[in-house]
Amino acid sequence: DPGIAAPAAAPASGRAGLGGMININKATAEELDQGLDGIGPTLARRIVEYRNANGPFAAIEDIKNVSGIGDKKFAAIKDKICVH
Repeated sequence: DPGIAAPAAAPASGRAGLGGMININKATAEELDQGLDGIGPTLARRIVEYRNANGPFAAIEDIKNVSGIGDKKFAAIKDKICVH
């Protein structure tokens, strides 16, 4: 049945399924806010604004260029994000 969600191991399409990865190059601010612990609406907006101003993230580590995301916050979300 095509309506059944793909397993969490499947590549993300931008939106996270339950336990899925969030593509930081495609996710909306709302998806980032809801899908990532410690990323509230303000940081989620900053991530989207950074992406709009600078183009897609080349690597997940590039999210640390966003104001408010340092090593500690990155460590908390790195296993839940991807760039493609």
